[in-house]
Amino acid sequence: MRIYFHHIILRCAIVCLSWAGLCAEEKGNVTGDTTGDTTGDAAGGAAGGAAGGAKGNGELRAEGEAEEVWIQLFDGENIHRWTPKFAGYDLGVNFRNTFVVRDGFLTICYDNYKEGLGDNIGHLFYKDEFSHYVLRVEYRFLGARPSKLAESSVQTCGLMLHGQSAETMNKGQRRPVSVEARLLHEYSGIDDEQGEGGADNLSLNTKADASQLEGKQQEADQWITSVVEVHGGRVIRHKSGGQLIAEYKKPSRRDGSSLDSGTISLQANSCPIQFRKIELKVLDH
Repeated sequence: MRIYFHHIILRCAIVCLSWAGLCAEEKGNVTGDTTGDTTGDAAGGAAGGAAGGAKGNGELRAEGEAEEVWIQLFDGENIHRWTPKFAGYDLGVNFRNTFVVRDGFLTICYDNYKEGLGDNIGHLFYKDEFSHYVLRVEYRFLGARPSKLAESSVQTCGLMLHGQSAETMNKGQRRPVSVEARLLHEYSGIDDEQGEGGADNLSLNTKADASQLEGKQQEADQWITSVVEVHGGRVIRHKSGGQLIAEYKKPSRRDGSSLDSGTISLQANSCPIQFRKIELKVLDH
């Protein structure tokens, strides 16, 4: 009886030990699986997230690099970032209110001119200077040149590039030292017929091929797009309506010094004209 009792106790002990071993093994499996899967998933998720984030940032950077940034020189509301300078007048005087914003367009008008223009050629200077850039303007001439101002029948306006600052112009100086990209009714082109010394001193060494200055005649009140590519003192290209009008290489002053940066100004030269867009994109050197 005593032997039988001990035998039962021994069997119970074996069963308990076996059960404890099974529980321990199951616990280890659960712990191992949970830890491994969780760690693996977390690591994989983190790696995937990091990779996805890096890819996303890369795509954003790529998009940012491809995006063209245009600076709006005219906001359609005012000319606070521009300063007028007329021959014979102090800097900042808008002679006879020639430069105005009308219906959202920057307008050069001559409503208040009762006599001829005389020597009162004016320029409207943008506040900053540039060197390498693309300048794009959309403009239209408003009918014919007023007869009271007409010295010729040619409608013209100038984009003065690589110009001297308005502050350095003499009071009686008619034009800034600059390269003029001409906006004409008949054609557009870069011009170098600026004067013969004196305060103007605008004769340039480089000349555009006259054959390049031939273009389609534009109707009055028709919007025209002109683009000027300016690459410092290396080359200036002027396009109108997508057509290359003129190309200047190494623009320089008469004394041989290079024109490689400067102001941008609009010329008031007796022709009513409106600009609905004046924008600029800075280029890498």
